[in-house]
Amino acid sequence: MSSPVVIPHYLEKDYLQNLNDRFKDYVSRVRQMREQGQRMETANFMNTTKILEDEIMDLKNMYERQLEDLRNKLDEVSRDRTQHQLSAAKNGALAAELQDKYEKCLFIVVKILCTIIYDLYYKYLSFEFSHICLLQS
Repeated sequence: MSSPVVIPHYLEKDYLQNLNDRFKDYVSRVRQMREQGQRMETANFMNTTKILEDEIMDLKNMYERQLEDLRNKLDEVSRDRTQHQLSAAKNGALAAELQDKYEKCLFIVVKILCTIIYDLYYKYLSFEFSHICLLQS
């Protein structure tokens, strides 16, 4: 077996102080490394958060532009629809007016034709009657 090393008392104090200083440096270094790791984790987290925030803002802006485009298209379609409805109403009113005029004109034409036919028939009968009378006399 090995025998214990005997250190004189005055050297023991220096040895223990040196050992204590080395342990203190070791603990300090461990704390420093932990803090540095935490700072790196925090920096990485902050960097990742910043990247995600930027991506979210880009997506938000993109969706807002698309939403604005769709709103504009909806407004345009709504205006076109209203314009077409007004045109359809005007055309319907015009068609009804023209139909009414057509029916009035048709009534007048039929009335005139009936008068002409009546006059022609009356003249024909008068001619026939005159012709029959002439033949009998």
